[in-house]
Amino acid sequence: MNGRSRLPAFPLIMLLVALVAQVALAPNVAIGGVVPSLMLCFVVLNSLSSERLPATLYGFFAGLLYDLVSVAPIGPGALTLCIVAFLVSNIREMPGLQFLPMQVLAVVVSLLVGELIYAIVMSVIGYELDFLYSLLTIVLPATVFDSVIAVLILLISKRRKAPKGGTGLAGSGSLKDRLPPI
Repeated sequence: MNGRSRLPAFPLIMLLVALVAQVALAPNVAIGGVVPSLMLCFVVLNSLSSERLPATLYGFFAGLLYDLVSVAPIGPGALTLCIVAFLVSNIREMPGLQFLPMQVLAVVVSLLVGELIYAIVMSVIGYELDFLYSLLTIVLPATVFDSVIAVLILLISKRRKAPKGGTGLAGSGSLKDRLPPI
């Protein structure tokens, strides 16, 4: 079995993990009525490392699966996550995005855009939303909540990809390597 045939399995597994966590875990960790969007976090993080077409397809199917298991109408989640995946996969090759602070900024901005697009789509299809109230009580708190989760996942994934004894996130080597000899 070559590397190409195993590659799509990881995002599919992560999509299923995100879906199960969204349904089983996310409602139980809601803060102030704001439920984290783990599917949006998955789509943003997956799109940072995927080509445009696969990222957009993962975005669409993640949104469709989320719409099927949620109480919202079918369609807004699929449209939102498809758009977000397309946008994020287009910025992934930007200069400077290989640096961690820029990746964190891209993740946070992408999550904000995703939450805004979802609020706009829900408003367009007929949900009565006071936009300013929704922005302040739903979109911004959800973005902060999603950002904390996504940045933690990003940091963990960067830490796992760092070479053994390499720089990683902690700087040059381990703490023991940086201490002066006794």
